Amino acid sequence: MVFLGKFKLILLGSLASIILSIIMYSTAVADGYSTPHRFQGGDIISADMMNELFEYIESTKKYITISDILGTWQCTKYIAGNSYPNMTAYYTTADQDGLWHYLNIDVVFANDGDGTYSWSSNGYNAFTYGASTLDDCDGSGKVSLFKGKFAITQTECRKGSTKTEVYEIKSISDSRIEIINTGSSGINAPLGLICDKTSIPPTAPTGLSATISGYKVSLSWVDSSNGETGFKIIRRDTLEGDYNHIGTADANETSHTDTVPAPGDYWYRLKATNAHGDSLGSIVVKVTIEQ
Repeated sequence: MVFLGKFKLILLGSLASIILSIIMYSTAVADGYSTPHRFQGGDIISADMMNELFEYIESTKKYITISDILGTWQCTKYIAGNSYPNMTAYYTTADQDGLWHYLNIDVVFANDGDGTYSWSSNGYNAFTYGASTLDDCDGSGKVSLFKGKFAITQTECRKGSTKTEVYEIKSISDSRIEIINTGSSGINAPLGLICDKTSIPPTAPTGLSATISGYKVSLSWVDSSNGETGFKIIRRDTLEGDYNHIGTADANETSHTDTVPAPGDYWYRLKATNAHGDSLGSIVVKVTIEQ
């Protein structure tokens, strides 16, 4: 990758095919699969941003670990058919043919602190399935992951019997998973849950731009998240150097002014932050301060 002037970019050889693959991958999927960055004309595509894209794609191919699922998830529990006992009272019809039914449920996966892990859900038992089994009770049990296999214990509502079940679990995005019951088949088989994590860092800011006045660099951006507690401004002072945290902005702010120490080239990025961590960095903006 070679940069000419301020914003021009030449993609050479196999790198062009890599970029094309990323674009094809990005456009073939829905919101749950959205890649970390979207480029527009004039954007500087840095090595940092390319590595973040590669890391994202790699993360969708790896096995999910127990640390990946810890936290609170908003899940849709879905089933096929119309003979499930809670169907009329609790499940809603997701299509006009009545083949798919679902309800929404919060599920928490927690570290027990003794080397084991557990799950819980309120109001409905997230992992109770079966044509003759009710699920309108709180649920809880143990959970373990091994190479894409998801094992849980759960106690059936009103029956009191505890059993162990195994599911497939796969990552749809950094904040979305699907847990699939593969032990049954047929139109009346319950299928699983699609879950979105609620305890996540905010969305990265977009539209970062800069104007220069002497040694002062005025940054502006678009606040693209609803849950940030602030923004971190990071700056790199050399082409091969690391980004350093050089300023902060409060939640909902969309501008910040930085004063650089000397003439030269500087690269800026921005991260939104909250109690769950930092977002990915924004696009890169390069400025040149003249003598």
